[in-house]
Amino acid sequence: MEIHIRGKFARSIALQVKSTTHLSHRFKAYHLSMFFSVPKDKLINHPNFWYFFGYFDMKAMVYTDPVFIVPSADVHTHPAPHLNGDRWTFNLSASLDPASQDHWVRWRTPTQEVGSRVLDIFGNEQVGPAASPLPAELAGLDGLLLVGQSE
Repeated sequence: MEIHIRGKFARSIALQVKSTTHLSHRFKAYHLSMFFSVPKDKLINHPNFWYFFGYFDMKAMVYTDPVFIVPSADVHTHPAPHLNGDRWTFNLSASLDPASQDHWVRWRTPTQEVGSRVLDIFGNEQVGPAASPLPAELAGLDGLLLVGQSE
């Protein structure tokens, strides 16, 4: 799916959506825990490639607060990456406690502010006309959302 800001198509970011329908409660607070893997030849670090992590409430049929919108390079270096054969595996665990000071707190976003957060990403100098184009390999990823804006 590709979304553009009205009539503006030149710049885009890619958001790969990762969802879970279960929250972990091993500690004092609930945690968004997600395990996923990526073939080592398909691992993409790019300033315009971001992940969207969220808990999807199946009863309410909505993502609950908060969600996490994280740059790919940060995802690929912090949630315990491990190369197992020809696949990188990642195990993200982000606290949902409002008082949390874990690594992921800076990427925490209330669901009603997702649109504003995406616009903030466009305001970042790395997501500009001078940025290198998104890699073609992104087209083969599942759960990918492209969001575009022009100069």
